[in-house]
Amino acid sequence: MFVPGFNLWKRLIHVLRETTTSLVVSGTAIFRQAGGVPGVNEGQVSQSASGLLIESKSGKVDIRVLSGQALRVSQDAVSNSYMEMSAFFCRASNSGGTLIETSADQIRVRSTGAIGFTASSSDAGVSLDAAFTRAGVGMIGGCTLQDSLGVALNTAFTNATTTFANTALARTLLAGVTYKIEGYLIQSNTVGGEGAKFDFNGGTATATVFSSAVRLDGGVSVVLSALASPAAYATSSSSVFYVSGTIKVNAGGTVILRAAKNSTGGGGILTIDVGSWLTFTPLVQV
Repeated sequence: MFVPGFNLWKRLIHVLRETTTSLVVSGTAIFRQAGGVPGVNEGQVSQSASGLLIESKSGKVDIRVLSGQALRVSQDAVSNSYMEMSAFFCRASNSGGTLIETSADQIRVRSTGAIGFTASSSDAGVSLDAAFTRAGVGMIGGCTLQDSLGVALNTAFTNATTTFANTALARTLLAGVTYKIEGYLIQSNTVGGEGAKFDFNGGTATATVFSSAVRLDGGVSVVLSALASPAAYATSSSSVFYVSGTIKVNAGGTVILRAAKNSTGGGGILTIDVGSWLTFTPLVQV
């Protein structure tokens, strides 16, 4: 049976397949499934002033790539801002929030980057550091995402005066969170009669509740009722101090242990040695 124009269409398809000739359609190009219902089993591609539009009447657009290849969506051919989906990528959706899944249950960032979670366009929110060791600012369900915040001295702290100075035993605490405080301080003074004193008032955080006991090994405990309350000891030549307490943070910020000699006159040097440590463990509030 002779079909008018059949050879012409066959020739045109051959040209499109075998050459770089482009097919220009003025208006909308409609693609329909063989035997499909018009307006149902079809999709269309159109160009407007705002850009290229791909639509599917069936409610689904399925874009596939060859095995081992990746689909990349970017602003231009050389843009560093893009979204790339490979064979390991499972799904990204926005149903009640953005959902990202991977087949390996892992989301990774470069060593210098971080993943942030926030309810606004600002940077305030929860952030995961590049090593995935902790979650930063923010809480979920009244329970902080922070891990136990422990710090230990790698360099000895020294102070030859009676004026408080900040040690490196410092942590950043979150507003509204209650922490358990624990510590182990290896302390010495070249003149034991000058003693030692400690407080927690070196940082920017404020406390709604603060109570901490500093106990000299084999000796007396001194209870601190405020960040600026000092635990003072008249004599301490070579001693270990244990720290135990709690803090409910009012304004978030740093809490830093400070130390100094309790008295002067003998020319001694107070030292808090390497290996001394302090931890702040967040607690679930009920």
